[in-house]
Amino acid sequence: MGKFLFSVLLLVAGTTSLMSQSIKINYKPGSVSKEELEMDSYPLDTTASAVLLAKTYEVKVSFDQRLSLKRTETVYKRYKVLKDAGKDCADQSLLYLADNRFDESIYGIKVTTYNRENGKTVTSKLSSKLIFKDSFSDKFKKVSFSAPDVRVGSVIEVQYSFTSSLFANVGVLFMQEDYPLNHGKISVEYADYFSFNKFVRGHESFSRTENTENMEVIAFPGVEPLRFAMKEDIFYADDVPAMKKESYCFYPDQARLGVEYELRNVNIPGQYYQNYNTSWEEVDKQFIKDGYVKEFKVKNVLTTRIYPKIEGITDEVKLLEAVRKEVVSAVKWNGNVSMYPDVSKAVKEMTGDSADLCGIMASVLNGIGYTASPVLVKSRSRGVLASFHVAADAFDAVILQITTPSGKVFYTDVASRNAYLNVLPEDYLVEKARVLPISEALGYWVDLRKLSNNSYTQNYVARLSSDGRIEGDVRITTMNEDSRGAKQAFSNAKNEEEFIEQLELSYGAEVSDFSFVGNKEWSPKSVESFKVETTADVAGEYVYIKPFIKQFHSERDFQDPVRRNNIDFSYPDNIRYSFSITFPEDMVVDQLPQSQAIAFDKLRSKAIVKYAPIGDNGVMMTFIYTRVDTLLPAAEYEAVRQYWADLCSIYNATIVLKKK
Repeated sequence: MGKFLFSVLLLVAGTTSLMSQSIKINYKPGSVSKEELEMDSYPLDTTASAVLLAKTYEVKVSFDQRLSLKRTETVYKRYKVLKDAGKDCADQSLLYLADNRFDESIYGIKVTTYNRENGKTVTSKLSSKLIFKDSFSDKFKKVSFSAPDVRVGSVIEVQYSFTSSLFANVGVLFMQEDYPLNHGKISVEYADYFSFNKFVRGHESFSRTENTENMEVIAFPGVEPLRFAMKEDIFYADDVPAMKKESYCFYPDQARLGVEYELRNVNIPGQYYQNYNTSWEEVDKQFIKDGYVKEFKVKNVLTTRIYPKIEGITDEVKLLEAVRKEVVSAVKWNGNVSMYPDVSKAVKEMTGDSADLCGIMASVLNGIGYTASPVLVKSRSRGVLASFHVAADAFDAVILQITTPSGKVFYTDVASRNAYLNVLPEDYLVEKARVLPISEALGYWVDLRKLSNNSYTQNYVARLSSDGRIEGDVRITTMNEDSRGAKQAFSNAKNEEEFIEQLELSYGAEVSDFSFVGNKEWSPKSVESFKVETTADVAGEYVYIKPFIKQFHSERDFQDPVRRNNIDFSYPDNIRYSFSITFPEDMVVDQLPQSQAIAFDKLRSKAIVKYAPIGDNGVMMTFIYTRVDTLLPAAEYEAVRQYWADLCSIYNATIVLKKK
């Protein structure tokens, strides 16, 4: 009886890691009332473009008569569209694993739109022909659909079910959404053979919870029946506000209301026991046993082909640049990010994902006296690496740690053309990443947040003419993370013309003679230069000049009075902005802004601005801003908000000239 059950358990072991709602409704599908159809606003949030009237999320981990284990999820949502922007709730996309071993599927999709016409309720049902199934990536498939006949005033019902043989991967069940929630319910049902760690997440709270237990029996011919208790945890939520987008936040779901389930152990008395409370050392051993580390040092046709091309390069940094150039020239990045390389396949097909490129570069380096080891990363956009989540699936990307023969250590993401040595995509700048030594020793943690000294330097030299026209030369020099960001911004534009248009909008000036040096190079530095032309404000005999053609902080960033998420800046900042202007001899300085300095110790941040005359017909200003730390809890929001307001006030300064 237990043979099939135990094989499933072993497979999973390797893969898992009292209030009342404001609007009273009947939650039975199809029971949409006239009052729901005629409501035109949500009383608790009159700005809402839509409201989630009801949401139920039912999860069940169960056996069937063959003792096969599966996880079934049944979802029901009822939306009310209040404004044009709320029509987006009609568009739904659902993902599931493409690997047939896990037998995942989405089924039972029912979508109905209700409208009020001529005093009657009219229903429109989604045709099955308009439910589309596509490949989303190598790992996932996607089901997408849109509710029919959606207008302002519509009520939309969405129902579907999901099943998977990965019975223990309950994960995080989010209750809070981007629209306000009137009433919600999460139900998790499972046999008492399973013990879970449970964590309630988010800034909001559930209105109440319930726990029940019912006995179940599965009978088998000629043998003892299987008896067990089915436990059910129920979480209710009422009047939950919409999850607002907040600036400087990589993982907004950190503050989203939900509950997380993580399998602790499986215990079938007298038959089976498995403890899932493992350690990171055990995870390391599993990676080594599975041959993961070996993939980063296996020679292949491409690695042996590269050796002659780098022979004779003695400068270690130049050699690393040359190896990376050969790798990305031979195997094109397909744009996908992963942590499991298949080097042989990538070399054969001459295309691969980020892990493939790391594996190939590591293989070359490990064959010539360098040490290149994989570093496992959980991206910032997927949340902080929780101490209790000890599992291989905690990570989603891999980069390289490279130690040169002289002992220098570098970290690099081979695939990213805008990155460099010790310059990583900001999504990878995490406090804890796991190095798996190429020697196959146990792993250890490294901090990737402050690998390089970043700098942004902008010089603006301007000339004022008698008619108030300002012409100037701008030069921007960026290093390391700032250079990566500048290159990324440029590559995001369709072409140089579009980028210049964006510059003109940002600077409020006409831009000409633009050049970008270093954009096409895998390097730590880039230089932008261009000319600008704008006009000063002239009122009678007075001329008003704004010294900041660019602002590095925005008042919009922290406008909300309350913050839900932690404040998470991309990387340490080191900004230096200088402005100088010369003016005609028939003008004098009437008013020069005061020099000042402000500081915020909790971020180890400070800003200094200095003004000084240049002879009789010129003024110069220097602005220096530094910030060492990148993360603060939401509890410090009010202090950050005040510091930010003080920073932004610096940009309001005006130099006043007067005609003689």
